[in-house]
Order: sequence, then structure tokens, then C-alpha cells
Amino acid sequence: MLDHNLLGKPVLIRTIGEILVGRLVKVSPQGLELEDASWVSEMGRVSNTLLHGLVRPNLAENDATPDWECLPDPISVNRGVISYWTAWRHSLPKDQT
Repeated sequence: MLDHNLLGKPVLIRTIGEILVGRLVKVSPQGLELEDASWVSEMGRVSNTLLHGLVRPNLAENDATPDWECLPDPISVNRGVISYWTAWRHSLPKDQT
């Protein structure tokens, strides 16, 4: 069950097909709504991304380069497709990569 204490705070959501980061603004039985959201096409190693955010890794680390697109409008995510979610302890992306 998603902690309602995350309302208004940044979260990372991994669905069966996508990764999203954004500010959680609504929780309903059907899904979650994010504002200031970005679709993340590649985040590299999950633990590195959760620890350091969406940053360009050192090329010597042989890790994939995070890539994202800022979404212009709020987005709703159906609960049935969510694999996991967690607090996002970093700034939300403001620019395209």
C-alpha cells in the first residue's frame, strides 16, 4: 500500500513497461496521478539511480546513460500496471536530455 505521506512529494514509479518520476498529487483505488512528471527511458542501474538521481554516470563505470523526457501535463498511472514505487529523494528533471 502506498504511503499517503508521499502525497505532494517526488516518487519514482516503475510500471510493466515504463519508468516515471514526478510529484504525487492524487491516490485513488484506480491509480496515481503525477505532476511535473518525466518518462525515463533508461535509468541504468536501479540502485545507482535511487542513490544518485538521474545523473550522467562516469563513462568508465560502463553503466547506461539515464535518458528522460519531461511531460507537459499531469499523468495518471493505473495501479494494475505498477511493478513498484518508491520515494524519489532528488530534484525532478526540468529539462529534456
